[in-house]
Amino acid sequence: MLRLIVFASLLILSQDAFAQSSIGVSGNFFFEDSDLSGEQQVSVQTNDESFAYVADDFLNATLYYLQPFKESGRIGGALTYYGDHIAEIPQEGDEDPEYYDFGHLIELVVRAEWLIGVTESIDLIAGAQAGIPILFPGGDFQDEIDDLKDQQASVWDLPRTGFVVGPLLSARYKYHDSLYFRADIGIKYEKIFLFNTTEEVQGVPFRKDWTLTTVRTEIGLALEVDL
Repeated sequence: MLRLIVFASLLILSQDAFAQSSIGVSGNFFFEDSDLSGEQQVSVQTNDESFAYVADDFLNATLYYLQPFKESGRIGGALTYYGDHIAEIPQEGDEDPEYYDFGHLIELVVRAEWLIGVTESIDLIAGAQAGIPILFPGGDFQDEIDDLKDQQASVWDLPRTGFVVGPLLSARYKYHDSLYFRADIGIKYEKIFLFNTTEEVQGVPFRKDWTLTTVRTEIGLALEVDL
């Protein structure tokens, strides 16, 4: 029994010595294809409010934390801040695009990674992430909410959520004992549910459904530190 305890203790110590928790911050360039799938029905009249768009901005920032999981695995979480999520809506011909401000967007995800050592200084990383986007209403979207509330529709000012999933590929270079430079490329599939209400407003049937769907490619550079 004593030998078993000693062996288990040595095994735990060896794992702790091998793997380290890490914290990192990255700046990311992104581009995306997005659609608002929307419909509003008042009485028997239905209006299609859908449109395709791209984000007016192309930069975001991510803060992440990872801890060891088995020998070559790491698991943790990440927070990505996109700032004001403004849609640029292309118009026909030579007309200038229109813009629609949804508000501030962040993402909270769980991230899992698998490290593949190439040399003493270079690792390749395969990973996946899944979590929730959180959209804080603002701009034109907040105006839309306020107009519906003025009409006595049952909508709220709370942040909108959904889900986001996607793969991640990275390369990491060890610059110093606990300091790494890292390059990432990832693809995210994201849905955010904006409106989903069916009711009677002042005795008139009313329905409003809005959903954002985005496929986003991100390329980033990060600074990572072992703790």
